[in-house]
Amino acid sequence: MTLPNVSGAVSAWGGVIDFVLVGKRQVDFKTVEALYQRTTYGTRQPLSAQAVAIKPEGQRAWRWEVLHIAPPAPFGLDDIVIFDEVRYRVMSKKDYSKFGYLAYEIAQDYQK
Repeated sequence: MTLPNVSGAVSAWGGVIDFVLVGKRQVDFKTVEALYQRTTYGTRQPLSAQAVAIKPEGQRAWRWEVLHIAPPAPFGLDDIVIFDEVRYRVMSKKDYSKFGYLAYEIAQDYQK
């Protein structure tokens, strides 16, 4: 059984999402960050209470969100993205591009 392409529903359900992608590179043995303004289409919502409850105990207090966005993928695992001046780390990616969307779990990044 295959799932239908739900890209139309993602388009109707979501909207334009503006974010900043934090790029990292090595310069003179130091990590340098560069900020890149990006736009994608989809929706952002809090992770469900049930999904948070099954996270390891130390991670349950973190601020978790889910992104459902239209392909192509604007970022990858462990990337840092900034929404509304809050840094998040991409913790998981589920590629449902055959069905018209990608799903990401992001957590607030307390590293910086």
